[in-house]
Amino acid sequence: MQWAWKGYREFAWGEDELLPHSHSSHRWFGLGLTLVDSLDTLHVMGLEEELGDAREWVARNLMLDQVGADPQHWWTVKTSPQCRLAFLLSPSISEFRFPV
Repeated sequence: MQWAWKGYREFAWGEDELLPHSHSSHRWFGLGLTLVDSLDTLHVMGLEEELGDAREWVARNLMLDQVGADPQHWWTVKTSPQCRLAFLLSPSISEFRFPV
């Protein structure tokens, strides 16, 4: 996990997906999907430094009210549990701006 996380950190930090063959990233929704989806894994594996960095990114950058509308609502179904976890694991949920 540390090796994969290092690649994500170097080439795609805060983006939705790492494209390892091209050392680049892909943005679908601008939610940091890989980062948000990895929070529970980092926590379970005891990777506290990596989790701390991810939590800091969430606290500063995850703004659900700025996500573009998807007519199929795919992102809602896929990311809702991960986004809730991101809020719970964030250093200070008071810094978040919740969408209305």
